[in-house]
Amino acid sequence: MALWTAKVFVNSQVGEITATVESGTDYGARAQIERIYGHVQQIVNLREVRSGSGGSGSSSSPVSWFWILVGLGAIAVFGGGGGGDKSPAPAPQSAPIERSYTPAPAATPSYANPPGPCVTANFEPC
Repeated sequence: MALWTAKVFVNSQVGEITATVESGTDYGARAQIERIYGHVQQIVNLREVRSGSGGSGSSSSPVSWFWILVGLGAIAVFGGGGGGDKSPAPAPQSAPIERSYTPAPAATPSYANPPGPCVTANFEPC
C-alpha cells in the first residue's frame, strides 16, 4: 500500500482540498477519495507520496551513476586486457573502384543551315 495525495475540488460550497489516502493503485486512490468526500467535481495532481526515510531499498544518486560510467569508460579506453602482442593491426585495404566509360552521344545535325550547296526558300540554288 502506498500513500497518495491529490488536489480535489469537491464543489463550489466546499472548494478545493488536499486529500491524502492509502491505496495500492491510482485507480484505488480515486475510489478512496470518492468514498470519503462523495461525488467530487475534479481530482487534479494525483500522485504517490514517496518517503525519503528508511525503507529496504537502496537509493542511488545521479552522481554515483556518473562515477560508475566514468569508470567503465576508463576501462574501455585504457583496456582491461593484459599481455599479448602490442603490434598495431594492419590498415584495412580499400576495394578497387571500377570505372566505366560511356562515350558522349554523337552531335545531332542542325537543319537550320543544312550542309552542302546553298538553297533559297523555294529550294533553288543560290
